Amino acid sequence: MSENRSAQQTLLDEAVAHHRAGRFAEADSAYRRLLATEPQQFDALRLLGLLAHQRGADDEAASLLEKATAARPDVPETFNELGVVQRSRNNPQAARASFEQAIALRPDFFEARSNLAVLLGSQGDLEAAQAHLEMLGSLYGDRPDVHTNLGVVLHEQGKLQAAMNCYRKALALKPDLPEVHFNLAQALEGHGDVASAIDESRAALAIDPGNPLVQTFLGRQLHVQGHRNEAQECFQNVIALKPDYAQARWCSTMTELAVAYGPGENSDDSWEAFARSLDALIDWFDEKRRGDGPGCVGTMQPYYLAYHQRNNRSLLSRYGDLCVKLMQQWVNAAKLPPPIARGTGKVRVGIVCGKIYDQSVWTAIAKGWCQHLDRDRFELHLFYTGKIIDRETELAKSLVAELVVGLRHFDQWAKQILDRGLDVLLYPEIGMDYMAVRLACLRLAPVQAASWGHPETTGLPTIDYYLSAEDFEPAGAQAWYRERLIRLPGLGCVYEPHNVPFDAGAVDHAALDRSRVLLLCPGTPYKYDPQHDAIYVEIARRVPECRFIFCHDIQANVSVMVERRLHAAFASAGMRFDDHAVFVPHQPRAGFFGLMQVADLCLDTIGFSGFNTVMQAVECGLPVVAYEGRFMRGRFASGILRHMGLAELVATNEEDYVNLVAKLSTEVAYLQRVRNRIAAAGPVLFGDLSPVRALEDFLESVAREAPSADDG
Repeated sequence: MSENRSAQQTLLDEAVAHHRAGRFAEADSAYRRLLATEPQQFDALRLLGLLAHQRGADDEAASLLEKATAARPDVPETFNELGVVQRSRNNPQAARASFEQAIALRPDFFEARSNLAVLLGSQGDLEAAQAHLEMLGSLYGDRPDVHTNLGVVLHEQGKLQAAMNCYRKALALKPDLPEVHFNLAQALEGHGDVASAIDESRAALAIDPGNPLVQTFLGRQLHVQGHRNEAQECFQNVIALKPDYAQARWCSTMTELAVAYGPGENSDDSWEAFARSLDALIDWFDEKRRGDGPGCVGTMQPYYLAYHQRNNRSLLSRYGDLCVKLMQQWVNAAKLPPPIARGTGKVRVGIVCGKIYDQSVWTAIAKGWCQHLDRDRFELHLFYTGKIIDRETELAKSLVAELVVGLRHFDQWAKQILDRGLDVLLYPEIGMDYMAVRLACLRLAPVQAASWGHPETTGLPTIDYYLSAEDFEPAGAQAWYRERLIRLPGLGCVYEPHNVPFDAGAVDHAALDRSRVLLLCPGTPYKYDPQHDAIYVEIARRVPECRFIFCHDIQANVSVMVERRLHAAFASAGMRFDDHAVFVPHQPRAGFFGLMQVADLCLDTIGFSGFNTVMQAVECGLPVVAYEGRFMRGRFASGILRHMGLAELVATNEEDYVNLVAKLSTEVAYLQRVRNRIAAAGPVLFGDLSPVRALEDFLESVAREAPSADDG
């Protein structure tokens, strides 16, 4: 008997030596010879199973490791190894059971608990994954990978501050981890701290300088801050090293659209550069390269194109065709079936939005839909692709039949939406949210429509209708849209006042001299196009005692660029900008309402009007001067004022605009009469249900025309 065991051990040692040396065929033969003499030999079963996994034969590996666990059910390592193989075989339930058994045998088993956490996270059970990783943190707090993995799970849940704390703990233990610096950079971006995100990206690149993903991310963040040339340098560096890296080429094209303009720059050059680059990008994505395209769509969007006073239909249609063509690669690979509405009962309406929280797209557009669409006629399914959860999110959940939130991957969102058998799918905005634009490139419902959360045609051939408003669209506006334009009555939405108590502290800024005529310029700085700078110079000339109040952008450099440009414009007229204007800090809502309480006039942004801003100004009783633009995006203020019967506050050219501001600034009695009329007429803007009633009729009409399962 001892001789037999000695021979078995010799054969096992021989097999292990071959295995370690990478001589897999010889190792396989030796393990099998051993099992021929002893079929239940634990070590041979286990090691041959691991060898099979290494060679990609996972079915055989699972069978062998299952026999090994039966032979020795007290060995936690084998259950962990079996779990790894089962996960590789796409059997997550079996893998979970194996990892859990390994942990039951040894609660402090690092690899098994870590594997289970990763598996749970991949299945979307992030809270359970978090619990296991927190347990590992208490046991292995000196391991940076524990803190990194916990940070990733917290990050996926939108718990950005906690995630950043974990990443920083990992880096404190081991500073030279480029992937953790990059994770931290992405969390900082989500937290709104773009400057720190740039610093962490550069730290990652100092360790791993050739990483194209980090370099491209850095370029995107630099563009957000207005550093267009530096951003382009990042993208071109990537392209020089990896000419076929599609995402860098995509971002390079989108970055041709400047965020803001400094002295001597103009928006026309940016528009023309983008148009040329887009055509080149379309040509570059030939059939051979389209497979890399789905990962590009949405990473950067031509958001700033809407701030150019041009008809962008043709340009955005070319962009939209490219997006849909690239996403079709994913559709083909996923074998996505065409949508079929159920065709019975209530009209099933889906709403896809990344802004279901206290944010303007929700408060101005989607909230009214969810509150007032007739529940006896419509069943609402809300797909929230964002991560911020607040009281408005909870309200949204209470208003609809279903709120889907927290999915991680694009394919999960697409399947969830398609499985609902929707009649109509609505997008309150397309052009800002990464996931929304990707989903909008697919046909997930028989009828699909967008609205004006981003006030520009989507350019997508997959979007059938554009929901706008009678008050905002001029005659002939259909020419601006690829979609069929639907003009809902009035303002096109149901809007309620905020009733925000203003923050008196916000108005204590030393520069707000109450003896001056305070002209609030409430737009974010990048809304101010250089072609309109002379208007502010002329107003200051006509009203020397005026003081423009601009608000800083969250990205400091954007404000600096615009402020330098305005300084130059005033200087060219022999005037000092600082004598007539001030930039105040970016304000939360209460502080912004505080500014409106002390201002004398609100000068709506020329070219890209502010719907929510003007509605808030009316709520505060603040007179607004509007310059009516050519396109819907430049007509929010004028539409609101005309709706109130205050067309006299609407200018249609630069001279009238300056004259109107001067008149209101110098004629105190007239200004007071206007204030009184705003107070009297303001309520007409709020709580108007006629747009929703018209939307109901539209939804029922298009749902009846769409093909359904009954038609088949």
